[in-house]
Amino acid sequence: MSNYKQIKYVLLFSYLINIAFLYGQDNEKNYVVTFTKNSLKPMAQVEDGSRQERKDLMEEFARKMNPLTPELKMSMTLGHYWTGVSTDVLSINAYESIADADKVNENGQKTRERAWRRDDVREEFFKNYGKYWVGGHTDMEMFRLIPDRTKTRKRKPKENTVVTITTHYLAPLSEVEGGSAEERNEFLDKYYEDVVMKNDKLLSQI
Repeated sequence: MSNYKQIKYVLLFSYLINIAFLYGQDNEKNYVVTFTKNSLKPMAQVEDGSRQERKDLMEEFARKMNPLTPELKMSMTLGHYWTGVSTDVLSINAYESIADADKVNENGQKTRERAWRRDDVREEFFKNYGKYWVGGHTDMEMFRLIPDRTKTRKRKPKENTVVTITTHYLAPLSEVEGGSAEERNEFLDKYYEDVVMKNDKLLSQI
């Protein structure tokens, strides 16, 4: 592991976020995985708001929108736990292609109209939903899922499931004495099989 530099962010499935990650599903495809950061307003700045209402609105949004978005293969929303800014919300979504990710964005308004068919109900929902957010978002990263090293959880997670996001930096092969891509993959596969898959406390890994 000496060739790795590690940065770790710890987040929590907290009281304010609904989880819609698809569990019990084999990840056989090289999904495109996107990371997007949004920011919540501090509760002190939200007029007539409450943590319970915020939680309920977020859960309703996921419950109604996700089933109407077939391009969305996996979705996870993370709230702050330990590091970083407490108002940050990180969304991790997986699609079969970049084109599918673009399609979801393009069809967003149509999907909202299907999810809340009555104009007045939809307008009221998004008025309340929007008051909790700072406008705009940050597109952070886009990755390709490695299906052969994906561990899928077998049951729906509990509300306070902790999620860590760790970035490893591989040394360029030109700097690895006596190394090869084949050997590197063998070591990574062995670590996955002997450590990741045998750790019962590690519920899932993508």
